[in-house]
Amino acid sequence: MESNQNSTRGKYLPLMEEYKHSQEQTGNPVFTPHPFCSAGLFSKFFFNWTSPVVSYGKKNRFSPDNMGQIFKGLDVQTQEKRLERNWNECKGGKGFTLLKALARTYKGEFTFAFFINFLVVCCEISIPFLISLIVKFMQNENESIWLGVGLIVAYILASLLSHILEEQATFLQNILGDKAFSSMIALVYNKTLRISPATNKDFSQGEIINFIQVDSEKL
Repeated sequence: MESNQNSTRGKYLPLMEEYKHSQEQTGNPVFTPHPFCSAGLFSKFFFNWTSPVVSYGKKNRFSPDNMGQIFKGLDVQTQEKRLERNWNECKGGKGFTLLKALARTYKGEFTFAFFINFLVVCCEISIPFLISLIVKFMQNENESIWLGVGLIVAYILASLLSHILEEQATFLQNILGDKAFSSMIALVYNKTLRISPATNKDFSQGEIINFIQVDSEKL
């Protein structure tokens, strides 16, 4: 029995050592500054900045702490101040004041995301027209060969650009959602800190936090 335990322990010892080593690495910033912050325009457009992150995650136990400091301006304190400033200006109005405050706070991000989605739609609409022109070119033997080459190149570029812009739109919308979500939670939570326990007897502090998270996510 003892020999079996020793053999089992020896079998899993390398795995235990690897896990211990990964645990020691967790929490130590590896990417400083954040890869997105140090990336150029080309790298951001094609998401090349994610390559070192993916390579590191294949060989090491990954943790958000490995990413170093958060993007500049994306911290909760900054987002909460932005929303609070617009909320103080809108809360005296009528109807949907909170949504108006969110729209004013992130109007630049909303506009840019809308523009990227508009470009995606334009690319997707152009693809069927390009296919139609390619079919007509193939049916007409008198057309120049360079016209066909140009149409095929245009089709490839439109398809590629459509996929890249679609991923960019998803990425930007996720960041925008995280900004609005975190700022909303911080704003509402700061409001609850001003309410004394004697004022609110119906719900516990834990229930209030759950309400804040669920309602903020719905908004």
